[in-house]
Amino acid sequence: MIFVCVAALLLVSCSVACPPGHYCVAIPCPSGTFNPDSGAMDISSCYNCPSGNYCPEGSENPTPCPSGYYCPEGSIHPISCPAGTYGYVTAAESEADCAMCPRGHYCPEASVEPEPCPAGTYGDKVGLDSAHSCTLCPVGNYCPEGSVEPEHCPAGTFGELSGISSTDSCKLCDKGHYCPMGTAVQMTCPEGYYCPVGAAVPIECPTGYSCPEGSSEPN
Repeated sequence: MIFVCVAALLLVSCSVACPPGHYCVAIPCPSGTFNPDSGAMDISSCYNCPSGNYCPEGSENPTPCPSGYYCPEGSIHPISCPAGTYGYVTAAESEADCAMCPRGHYCPEASVEPEPCPAGTYGDKVGLDSAHSCTLCPVGNYCPEGSVEPEHCPAGTFGELSGISSTDSCKLCDKGHYCPMGTAVQMTCPEGYYCPVGAAVPIECPTGYSCPEGSSEPN
């Protein structure tokens, strides 16, 4: 703490032992500075808070900046890494030390590490700042947690709903229909072909058999 003398409403420098006719009071070092020594004479004994640290009023020592924040020289308090970035190190000195949020993830303000996009969504851009920034998985595809881009439903299945998260939600193609990879709506088997359950492509009707449109087997 700093000791100053008070006399006739004037502040003058003094030692720890006040001279006759004066009394001494403790004045804290201002915010953004610190003083580790006892017996300070005046405000010049308060040192500027170094970068990578912050110093509230009356600090004896600098406090290291926590993860998710950065602290320029003279910081009073930590400054949050902006939304869309994250701070994985302690004692960061500037916003440049906040890393860009990678694809497939989002980073709210003051993030320590990226959060994966929720299952059923994907994140194909860097710098997403919330789960709402992740894009809903389109029909014909599925998106596990942390997806960078949609994955097609396998051949022989179809995905009629958006926002599905696994192949378990891709439905087996019905008989009389076929479903190439990434199908959203199953397609009717054309005349001259037949399509059993789970067909990825139509199968040509054998010679001597009849296969009307929508056939699941030769007749």
